Order: sequence, then C-alpha cells, then structure tokens
Amino acid sequence: MEYWKKKNTGDIIEQLSALPDSIGKAKHLKIIAMAMDQTEDVGIRILAQKNAIASGVVTAVDQMRIEFMKSLYQDQLDLSEQDAQLLAQLEYAAFVGTQTIWPNSPIEHGQSLSALFHKLVKARYAAESPRS
Repeated sequence: MEYWKKKNTGDIIEQLSALPDSIGKAKHLKIIAMAMDQTEDVGIRILAQKNAIASGVVTAVDQMRIEFMKSLYQDQLDLSEQDAQLLAQLEYAAFVGTQTIWPNSPIEHGQSLSALFHKLVKARYAAESPRS
C-alpha cells in the first residue's frame, strides 16, 4: 500500500513540484493521470472498502491529490481556498468516478471529459482571474 501511495502520488507530486509554473504542472499532471494504469487504483479502492489499512492509505492519497490540485487552482485562477478546494474535489471525484464507471475506456474518452471540464472551468473563472 505504501509503495502504491509513493509511486502513484508522492513521486508524481514531487516530480511536478519541481516544475516552475502551475500551468506546466497541471498539463503534466493530466498527461501522467491519463497514462496511469487505472485498474490499479480501482483495485485498491475495492480493497479499501473491506480493509481498514487500505482505506486509511486511500484516504491519505485522496487528500494529497486534492490538496495538490487545490494549490494549482489557487495559483492559476486566484481562487479562494474554499473555492479551490471545492473545485479540486469536484474534478477529483469526476476522475475517480470515471475510473470506476469506465475502467477499460480508451484514453481519448478521459481526455475528452477532462478537456470539457477544463473548458467549463476556464469559462467560469478565467474572466475573474487577474492572470487571464
């Protein structure tokens, strides 16, 4: 479990944190997330429903991922902490839900969903952001 946490979250956040700007971090995160073996995450989430140790690790991973995404939204769109948190939770819930509902879908399906989500976010928030 700890290996999965490090490989699929800790190492990725560390790698992305070394990039100089949040736009680059977000682009690379999307590429990495789409390329990952989704069945591994789905399997661990199934295990976590029955195993307290696995559940604790999954909860920690979810918190790490959402916190990282929240920081990207705060930086890119100059959102309040609360709005960035909610937006990160919404995007992450969509990502996890997609893994569960369509575990064998082609990568293009996830890319299309992600592109539409980010188009909607940009349309909603970019006009308000001083960085736009």
